Amino acid sequence: MLTGGPTGYTGPFTIHYVCGSATSGDAVIAAGASQTISGIPANTSCTVSEPTLPTAPLGYAFGTPTFSPSATVSVPAGGSVTVTTNNTLNATPMVPSQPQSLTAVPANGKGVQLAWQTPSSSGSSPISGYNVYRGPGASPTSFGLVATLGVVTSYKDASTARGSTYTYFVTAVNAAGPSPRSNTATAIAR
Repeated sequence: MLTGGPTGYTGPFTIHYVCGSATSGDAVIAAGASQTISGIPANTSCTVSEPTLPTAPLGYAFGTPTFSPSATVSVPAGGSVTVTTNNTLNATPMVPSQPQSLTAVPANGKGVQLAWQTPSSSGSSPISGYNVYRGPGASPTSFGLVATLGVVTSYKDASTARGSTYTYFVTAVNAAGPSPRSNTATAIAR
């Protein structure tokens, strides 16, 4: 059984079983399918596990598999037993992709004017704002946070020294966290 996940995802899943000392193997099945293992002597204890989960679809992660009635069952005389494996796919938070096409030019008046385009993907939730980082010179070795902004695509950095060179990058932020850095852009402040 599969709970959650994108529509149409069916696995496959590899279920490992060990029944006594004589019978063991793997059953590879799709979500919702079943497989019968025959030839197991009565009163044999069988243990079912799922040691390796398939690769989850992008944006999802598997929870811990559960087994019903339990992972270990006993085959009754003249009968059979069913063990249901349940896998749950949970949506994983995804950060936005990086802001695009950052530019920096001397601002009208004082400072540096920045502009960028929104990321190609907002991730798993809407973008809630942007962070602007600045470093000294054309090839800085470190950057500091200059501004935390709302949902805008431009910023005027007026906390600069006239005639100094600054390099910037921007990150987009959503509920999952900050995106990777945008490209860097350099300008001489007015």
